[in-house]
Amino acid sequence: MPLPASGTITLAQIQTEFGGSNPIGINEYYRGGGLVPNTTANINIPTSGTISLSNFYGGTAFTPVTRTYTTGTAATETAPTGATNVIIAVWGGGGGGGGGWFSDIDEQGGGGGAGGYSQSTYSITGGQTLVYTVGPFGAGGAGESNGSSGTNSTVSSGTRTITTMTGNGGAGGTPTGFGTAAGGTASGGTTTNTAGGDGQSGNDGGLGGVAVTGFNSQTGGAGGDGGFGELGGGADGTVGKIIFYYT
Repeated sequence: MPLPASGTITLAQIQTEFGGSNPIGINEYYRGGGLVPNTTANINIPTSGTISLSNFYGGTAFTPVTRTYTTGTAATETAPTGATNVIIAVWGGGGGGGGGWFSDIDEQGGGGGAGGYSQSTYSITGGQTLVYTVGPFGAGGAGESNGSSGTNSTVSSGTRTITTMTGNGGAGGTPTGFGTAAGGTASGGTTTNTAGGDGQSGNDGGLGGVAVTGFNSQTGGAGGDGGFGELGGGADGTVGKIIFYYT
């Protein structure tokens, strides 16, 4: 478990957390030097030079863990032993593009909307659980048919109470292509709630909505492009995504 965040801290406590040999020498515990991992939790511990006991407040030997899911319905996620914080990133599924229309004037389908994005940071204890569902993508429409909407992704309480996070699925594209399919909204995030990009109209098939760039520069739930040509089928959207990042 992490070292104390304030008050008394001893070399023995540091050795218990990070390991090491006897006699204990504080200069064994530079960050990135083999015993102390170079992580955000240990950012106050220097990599060289002057080092003191107070640098170790809140330090931990826990190595960050990332778990990424693109499938799962009412599935259980369990925090690893030693984790004290978790970042949760949620993308809804992208909507499918609309199919092309049989017409000499209007043959393009509209793009599907991208899924919404929600992000939160919570304190957590190893062994606590959360429940998640990853939203599937919406299928592209056949000729003269709407694309299907993407499905919502959610993370909700297990043994760790949180505000339910939702990345809503993007709307499906229309076959006429003149309208725009709305990107999914998002809710419940403590740091971010961002709507996905709208699907677009356009010649030769409208572009699908742009996926939101979220945690660690990742994306999920892009909208599918609209079909083009007489009765051309629209493209499927992209599946939603959920990331749990533990520190």
